[in-house]
Amino acid sequence: MTIEAELTRSAIDRRHRLMGSYRAPEPARKPPDVRTIKCESTWPPKAPPKLPMVRMASKPRDVLNVASPAPQASKRMPGASMWRNIVAEVCRKHGTTIYEIIGQQRGRGIVLARHEAFYRLATETTMSMTQIGRHLGDRDHTTVLAGVRRHKERNGL
Repeated sequence: MTIEAELTRSAIDRRHRLMGSYRAPEPARKPPDVRTIKCESTWPPKAPPKLPMVRMASKPRDVLNVASPAPQASKRMPGASMWRNIVAEVCRKHGTTIYEIIGQQRGRGIVLARHEAFYRLATETTMSMTQIGRHLGDRDHTTVLAGVRRHKERNGL
């Protein structure tokens, strides 16, 4: 029994004694016996459903043709594999850590770095706004859009 419960019980007992309607304190309840509690789960646990087998193509890998010209590098990266490098560059430039950019802090320097990261990820990768927000602190896509817009306005882009 907690201290508050004991104080409450003793105050109730005192009041009943003074008012003339004394009744004996109720006995403490015993916890239920663990052996009598019925468990609703089944044992052994059910096996997970079997997933269909996926066969890999037996096609040989492409061999690099040295005579062919090198593919043209696009302005945008092919995917989100380089997002950490971009965020690390922004962190070095602004003197922050990735944890501050991903975190919930709203100091001016951190917000500027976060907005620049939003802008660079939106322009230099093929990531969607939702993906960018998910990577940078599970933010909503509208937050990313607002950050990109503010970074453009601030820097005249």
